[in-house]
Amino acid sequence: MLNVTIVIPTLNPSEKIFDVVSSCHDSGFERIIVINDGSRDDCAPIFDSLASDHGCEVLTHEVNRGKGRALKTAMQYFLGDPKGNIGIVTLDDDGQHTTADTVKVAEALIQEPDKLVLGVRDFSLKNVPPKSKWGNRITALFMKLLCGVSVSDTQTGLRAIPLSAIPAFIEVDGERFEYETCMLLETSRSNIGIKEVKIETVYIENNSGTHFHPLRDSFMIYKQLFAFAGSAIASFSIDNGLFWLFTHILPIPSKEILVPVCTYLARLFSSVFNFFTNKKLVFSSDDSTISTAIRYYTLCIVQTGISALLTIVLSDILSISEGILLTMCKFISDCILAFFSYRIQRGWVFSKSKKQ
Repeated sequence: MLNVTIVIPTLNPSEKIFDVVSSCHDSGFERIIVINDGSRDDCAPIFDSLASDHGCEVLTHEVNRGKGRALKTAMQYFLGDPKGNIGIVTLDDDGQHTTADTVKVAEALIQEPDKLVLGVRDFSLKNVPPKSKWGNRITALFMKLLCGVSVSDTQTGLRAIPLSAIPAFIEVDGERFEYETCMLLETSRSNIGIKEVKIETVYIENNSGTHFHPLRDSFMIYKQLFAFAGSAIASFSIDNGLFWLFTHILPIPSKEILVPVCTYLARLFSSVFNFFTNKKLVFSSDDSTISTAIRYYTLCIVQTGISALLTIVLSDILSISEGILLTMCKFISDCILAFFSYRIQRGWVFSKSKKQ
């Protein structure tokens, strides 16, 4: 028997879920938790049968709250009584994940019980729907470049989650499909390792039964990046506007002195706006303001110095010594640094305190 619990979140399931549950039992999984995420009333007989005839533990949301919330409900329930199991395996209710792959992912967790195990698909195959292929590629690229999390399948529903990681994952933001992406981002902040296991790439009826809404759920996935970009644009406007003003009113003839002085003066004002915006609205950090501010301004001092240096180098290359073009050189330098700043702020400056 496998000492891993199966978790199946479901909305308006068909009778295919019986085959999924039976296969899991036949493969050595004793405990199965099913979350009814606000399904229609006519699905009640299915859930009754899962509980009475198939030995499942059925948890119910009276209204649809999203896949992310369903997973968190199951994890909270499991954490209350693991029954000796080392973790959970999450899978879909429609047979998209084969029993062999489910066992493979569970065995990987047993071998490395402190890692998040992902059952990853091959998106180069011809049977992969375009929206799944390109959606995954774009998300994976953003996650690797901006957040330092390298995975090949960002939206896989077949995951083995270790017991040790569940408290951190319960606190992760996200109620719907964006939660699975946010879970991956949390691994970098909580130092949770990731192991990938190749699985069969199966799409039932071209994935027509998915509850994923491309516009709504993609927006939820990227909203933190959009919020950071908005905060950065507003801060850039304040910062570069003040930089331009200071370069015109301060009587410093040497560009090598003028640029650093004006850069630090402008950043002194813009950083206050940027700090509180990022802490409260972008990263929702619950760490203390003092400790966060120390980390933020440590980064800010270093980043501002590099910005000044890049501005001088770029202006020398373009033979620019003053005026609006000098401000443009600074703007270009700051845009380059913003790419690295996001990763550092998310992973270090505005990290969240974990509840015990």
